[in-house]
Amino acid sequence: IARSALACAYDWKAEEIFVIGGWTGNREAVANVEIFDANSFDLKGDGAALKLPRCFLSAAFDSSLHHVFAFGGADSLFQGADVYDSGEYFLNVDGGRKWRLVPAKMKTRRAGHAAAYDSRRNRMYQVGGYGGDTLYHDSMEWVDLTPQRLASVNDGFVQCESNMSVKRTGVGAGFGPDGCIYAVGGSPNG
Repeated sequence: IARSALACAYDWKAEEIFVIGGWTGNREAVANVEIFDANSFDLKGDGAALKLPRCFLSAAFDSSLHHVFAFGGADSLFQGADVYDSGEYFLNVDGGRKWRLVPAKMKTRRAGHAAAYDSRRNRMYQVGGYGGDTLYHDSMEWVDLTPQRLASVNDGFVQCESNMSVKRTGVGAGFGPDGCIYAVGGSPNG
């Protein structure tokens, strides 16, 4: 389907590209997920729907658990949207493919934020974003991608001690070879 405000993640182990959630122009987020074979770009089976429709979400693949994670997002792209602190992960179960909710919740509701996977420490970071109403974030938080931390409803995510120098929504983020997170672009007010 045609969409914007989506998230993408590349599962390099299965060579699959995930196109997750987004907005189709009907004023609401979608739960649709499409999975493409990275070699042929053919649609590869049923992508299974997210548990919640999400636009402006973040997504990343972790090489430790071999899951695609989707975090945050909102129910629409308009200011005043319901913004989420929840996440989901994708897995193959009993011959089927489905999304499951992550029990650990982010400390901050985020949409228009970025995910960055730290393979050195096996952590997933959530950077910046929109928090609802007129709230925009310069903060970051992370979760260890261990089953124990992901199952911890209250103690899963940890707020980073320092913030970015400016608030950023619509931000891109990733780890550099020096082990630092680089946050690029975005807007301080949507």
